[in-house]
Amino acid sequence: MCKRITVLHCTKEEIKTSKSNLDKVWNKENSVIQSIPGTRKSHHFKKVEPYIIGCQTMSDDASDYAEFSFLSGRIALPAVVDKEVVKPATTAYRQGEWVKVMYDNQQHVGIVVNVNTTQHLIQVKCLIPKEGDWWKLEADNDAVWYRESEMVGKCDKEPRMNRRGELYQH
Repeated sequence: MCKRITVLHCTKEEIKTSKSNLDKVWNKENSVIQSIPGTRKSHHFKKVEPYIIGCQTMSDDASDYAEFSFLSGRIALPAVVDKEVVKPATTAYRQGEWVKVMYDNQQHVGIVVNVNTTQHLIQVKCLIPKEGDWWKLEADNDAVWYRESEMVGKCDKEPRMNRRGELYQH
């Protein structure tokens, strides 16, 4: 038997008891816990502000990114605006630029893959550790939408790429 594998066994009675307890907690009439509409198909969640989460599906479209407030129970973004009154927004970031972003209170280097100037959102594919001091880009479906306020800034220089064009040093 493998030493690093732990076998977990639950009896049918334990499952029934757990299901019953969870059904009581998630009962819509009696519970203070509310599910958030539209989050079941989401791929990525992140804390944006206290009591606000950002979530996105696996789509590259910024319209599939939304922010939800646990305090109000409402969608905080995308904001519905009158397009005739609001002028198109601009952003300091462009597709293909190397940038630094804040994620889980840490700085990460990544490349801008998409920009939504209307909502001030920038989609970034970050570098993740590979081996030694080499890094690789996240998978395409792991690119994350960031608010412009979450951007630390542009990188002073591009990360150096290896000969095969697969790994980076920064």
